[in-house]
Amino acid sequence: MKNQFIEAVKSHDLISVRLFLSNELLLDPRGNSFDEMLKLAEDQCPDLYENEASSFVLRKNSNQWDQEYLNELKNEVDTHFRKDTLHHYKEVAKFVLKDKASNLDNEEKQKPRFVISEKDKDTYQKVAYGSLIGGGATIAITGLCLSKWTMAGFGLVCIAAGGYLVYKLIKE
Repeated sequence: MKNQFIEAVKSHDLISVRLFLSNELLLDPRGNSFDEMLKLAEDQCPDLYENEASSFVLRKNSNQWDQEYLNELKNEVDTHFRKDTLHHYKEVAKFVLKDKASNLDNEEKQKPRFVISEKDKDTYQKVAYGSLIGGGATIAITGLCLSKWTMAGFGLVCIAAGGYLVYKLIKE
């Protein structure tokens, strides 16, 4: 959820809250983020919905739902933010923009599941490089104690590589 939306809800800026909600379905027609946003808005803004009647006629037959109708419906939601119209708008957006929803699902499946921030990446690198140095030292000492010179040499190479990587990280 965007901080701007949360701030609009907290400050009770109904026009912005309503626009954020109606735009969210065009950005992500799957409706998951919209549902979260709507719940927050309904919890914090008791006067979120308008009660006045509208002359806009909702098309119940999905055979009549297309991009033009979705645009008209969005304009209606932006003008008259009624609960029934909003829920119909959600259904129509899911139907008309189903290809976009499918593409978003595919993109999410292809994204790496574990995403780390730059700050965390820096920390993970330091830990990994330190582990390389510590592991190398353990291998080198063990090799020296057992008179296994190849093992000791490998440990020293690990220490050198880890030290170089730490130096490079610190220098950046």
